[in-house]
Amino acid sequence: MAFVINQVSEEKRAHGEWGTYNGGKFLVAHTSSNAFQQTLSRLQRPHLKKIEKNQISAKQSKQIMCESIARDLLLDWSDVQCADGSSVDYSFETAMQALMNDDDFRDWVQEFGTDLDNYRAEELEDLAK
Repeated sequence: MAFVINQVSEEKRAHGEWGTYNGGKFLVAHTSSNAFQQTLSRLQRPHLKKIEKNQISAKQSKQIMCESIARDLLLDWSDVQCADGSSVDYSFETAMQALMNDDDFRDWVQEFGTDLDNYRAEELEDLAK
């Protein structure tokens, strides 16, 4: 199959695509979405000198990344529960908590958001079948 220009749906890239992780369903935008890139840039700006010198602490770096993800990459979820079994609605605060406390989940969201196959235009998906 030949390379296809504009093979990614801009709608899906910006507004997300649903994926599953450990029984939950998560709406994740692509990492190249303008909203995510702008938020990440805005949050990194006060720390640019430390980032350029590779002197930013791991804690600060994690905080910046999790906040960027919670604001503009991880957009919604369903089938998410607390340890006590109660249902958890999506909010920025609960997303931050999940991302800060679960490295595997944070890694999954970032990997899902980077994989262009998750955001292909439906017409191309039909052609591949």
